[in-house]
Amino acid sequence: MKKMISLVIVCVLTLAMVTGLTSCTSSNTETTGKKAAVCYVLANTACSQGLNLQSPMVQDTVYDTIRNYGFIAVVNADGIPDVVLASSFDIDDKYKSASAERLDMDARAKTTNLIAGMQSVIATDPEVDYQVALNLAVRILSSLEDYDSKTIVVIGTGLSTTGVLDFQNNIISAEPATIVELLKEKEEIPAFDGITVYWQQMGDVAAPQQALTSAQRNTLQRIYGGIVEAGGGTFVYKEIIANPVNEGT
Repeated sequence: MKKMISLVIVCVLTLAMVTGLTSCTSSNTETTGKKAAVCYVLANTACSQGLNLQSPMVQDTVYDTIRNYGFIAVVNADGIPDVVLASSFDIDDKYKSASAERLDMDARAKTTNLIAGMQSVIATDPEVDYQVALNLAVRILSSLEDYDSKTIVVIGTGLSTTGVLDFQNNIISAEPATIVELLKEKEEIPAFDGITVYWQQMGDVAAPQQALTSAQRNTLQRIYGGIVEAGGGTFVYKEIIANPVNEGT
């Protein structure tokens, strides 16, 4: 069953925004940041270490996207990946004339609530399929227009247990370029044109999964980096420590 994210904004802050925005005068400031569209792919599974949603990469991208009236989606990456959030954080033009301090406060409140919701997203299917999850993220972003940037942030091991990239078939021992070519032949490479994919906690497995070697981690990075680049996108691996407690199921 799809687990939806509840976006409950602090009532006091919301009321302050509605009642006080039009009274601001000389301190009014329009945001100058770029309007971004970001899709977070979360794989909170039993064999992954705890997802670190407090990392600067997550905190900063969520806040900046909300503050600059962007778009945020969240995909739950399990055996049957689904969209648990897809929402624009634009606001009515009449409210954008508020003071920067008031707009910052509202963006911080929305960021806190959104990340709290993301922390509740866990796998509901026993398998995980990163390739399908990436395809879904690409489809979401490709459907959007008038955004200055499009970004996918993946948080998870990268070790699919089903689908065309099932690592239970010893793919981790194969040459990454060969895997990418096979996916091309099967037309399984998403169109990442104009999209940057950031990936944190790749290879961060938890018991009973055996820890990966440095060589295996490198292979994982090369496989997914090759997939993204073959699809016309940019791949960036982020070395970010996992949470010490895994809450996956």
